[in-house]
Amino acid sequence: ILWTILWIFSLLNVTGYHVTCEEFDNQCSSEIDHQPYILLWILFLLWEGQVMLNAVNSISAGVTTTWYFSSQDCAPGCCSKAVLGSMYRTLTTTFGSICFGSLLVALIQLMHMIVRNAREDSHGRRRRSVNGGQVLLLCCLDCILKWTEDIAQYFNKWVNFTQVASYLNHIESFR
Repeated sequence: ILWTILWIFSLLNVTGYHVTCEEFDNQCSSEIDHQPYILLWILFLLWEGQVMLNAVNSISAGVTTTWYFSSQDCAPGCCSKAVLGSMYRTLTTTFGSICFGSLLVALIQLMHMIVRNAREDSHGRRRRSVNGGQVLLLCCLDCILKWTEDIAQYFNKWVNFTQVASYLNHIESFR
């Protein structure tokens, strides 16, 4: 919740959002001075969500595989050596890979969001003059971007598992 509040506060400040009210009419209007920053801030929010999701996935995969392949005394509780070791590996040595993969997924999600919004504009609630070719193109782009997003998320998940497996292989070679 705190991260979301900080994100909203920084978005309002960076974009120059302000409300102006007329004294005599009692009517207010809101204006945004720097609109291009909105897309950048949405990308930051999507990226942060993907990083957190992939980091938690990597930590839980590391703990589970350590518990399964090692003795079960290795992961007896929430602050055991397996949990802390998995968290340390995730937030240090593999964090760059997690951030890069998450950035790629966030960029695809942002493009998908833009195409979906344009598609809704062309035939949704805000109906304007509709071009059949434009609607078909947006529909195809929407479908392709959704598939690409699903494949990238699947790939990120398996990269995390591969990193955990390679770490366990490294441990087993020293025993």
